[in-house]
Amino acid sequence: MRLFRRKPKAEKIDPTQSNRANTFYSRESDIININDFLKVVNFQPSKEALVLNTDKEISIAGMSFSDLTPDKLMDTLGEPAYVLDNTDTIPGHHIYYYRQKADSVKFLIQIHFIGDTWIFASNKISASGYLLTKKEKEKIITKLLTKLGVENKYNNETFNVYVKDKNNNKLYTEDLIKFIISYIPNNDTVNMLKSKMKNKEEKDKKESEFDETLGKVL
Repeated sequence: MRLFRRKPKAEKIDPTQSNRANTFYSRESDIININDFLKVVNFQPSKEALVLNTDKEISIAGMSFSDLTPDKLMDTLGEPAYVLDNTDTIPGHHIYYYRQKADSVKFLIQIHFIGDTWIFASNKISASGYLLTKKEKEKIITKLLTKLGVENKYNNETFNVYVKDKNNNKLYTEDLIKFIISYIPNNDTVNMLKSKMKNKEEKDKKESEFDETLGKVL
């Protein structure tokens, strides 16, 4: 089972179905607003998760995190099935979707960019007519960890893994109705957004504390 296939035939969207497609891909998107962004990039593994470090660099379909751009993405994976324009909510935010299939297993890949800088990606894996089997999930995790040189540390006791590479890029899996692989790059744009939102939260907290104090003393 390959998690990505190079140069797939893109799934064409009938223009008459554009509204329906936009609704579908918006619903599937992991990030629509800043709160969604903070949720995925600040993800913390559960106590049951297998947490690992690797000296190898995490990559997507052989693409390095450091030079992944929309052009590089399309050179590698071909034309996307759909590009969702979310700039009304997050300036510069576009989401590139790819839909692939291997036998009865389906892959919905989404890669998020702000301008030409990618900030997040995920691969939602499901099966037609049934939930992924234990064997299929073990095969996916083993494939991932083999690429990262840490397959010997997998104990087959969990389907939730969290991996950090030497550049502080992260990858984590979630065993939900769909099996989800998420990728978080450690780049200036991601860190800037996190910092700005942290400062905003601290400012909002101070304003709330000030309002609460005024209510007590006035």
